[in-house]
Amino acid sequence: MPSWGMAMAARTLIVLLNETRAHELTFALFKENLLDRLGADLALCVGDSPREKHNAFYDHAKYVWKYKEPEDWGLAFEAFAGGNDVRALLELPDQWFGGIRHPARPDLEQAGTGALQLFFRDLLRRRLDEEGLFDRYDWFIVTRSDCLWPIPYPALDQFSPEHIHLMDGERYRGYTDRFVMAPRRHFRRFMDMTRAIFEEPQALAMRMKARSPLHWNTESFVKFRLGETGLADKLRFMPYMMYTVKPLGGPTGEGAPGGDNLQLGMYVKYPLEYSSTRALQCVVFEPADWKHMIGPMRWLNWRFWLLCWLRVLSEKHRYPAGFRTLRLLKRFLLYLAQPR
Repeated sequence: MPSWGMAMAARTLIVLLNETRAHELTFALFKENLLDRLGADLALCVGDSPREKHNAFYDHAKYVWKYKEPEDWGLAFEAFAGGNDVRALLELPDQWFGGIRHPARPDLEQAGTGALQLFFRDLLRRRLDEEGLFDRYDWFIVTRSDCLWPIPYPALDQFSPEHIHLMDGERYRGYTDRFVMAPRRHFRRFMDMTRAIFEEPQALAMRMKARSPLHWNTESFVKFRLGETGLADKLRFMPYMMYTVKPLGGPTGEGAPGGDNLQLGMYVKYPLEYSSTRALQCVVFEPADWKHMIGPMRWLNWRFWLLCWLRVLSEKHRYPAGFRTLRLLKRFLLYLAQPR
């Protein structure tokens, strides 16, 4: 396993976006397996609303950036856009721009709150720039507060500082928006992915329509913009090591795939995310085991092969009986071949 010469003391900033929900379930393991493990600083880039209350994340945060939540997030987008017509992006369905109202064309309004993820990414970009933090840290991690981290995070010297690192799952025709780790040299350009929404929304809408007139989500938008910014070839994928949760009996969106896990005492939002993390727990027992899971030497260790097969088995139910074996073999080869 190559060492990239990055000590554990590398300056790292972890950012939590949108809100600090599920803090009562996730903070302890977040602190143990991520924050303290990396000796990182913590930043919160969240909404200012009655549901956002002080909690343990605030007690450990070095930076807190809040934005007063409006009733219509389109007003917040317009404030950042300087007169540009951001609502033109509502012409691109399906759910990537949810939370934005269109008084003249309510038929264009989308379900969900996908636009909030994009807004807070741009708010983060602006605050990092204003406070000169892009050049203060070696690594940046952007994730969510409702992620449970049951496995100690890998040492930073396991990762190439030439690449941007994402989790190898939950892609939904794109790349997951729940986690990114990027080195300083690429992070500013990575965060520029949202600038086009505010600076050239109509031109962006035209380019996106040319790519696909239908079925946009935040994951496919992330993939599209990484291609536009020239960062697609800088991506590497790490084993999925966290899963999103909320309290038992909490509100659940219509059609949500998750369910209550009485053994854990919490609601697991995405079953495949959970099974992927559980598969990793079967092969990573202590921090030293990570050297067998990342980098070219992973192919020489049984742990990596077993992880890929466990991931495939957890997806077996997704495929009809016809040609199931061939489809699972294809998934197995894809997991093996992902650049890490």
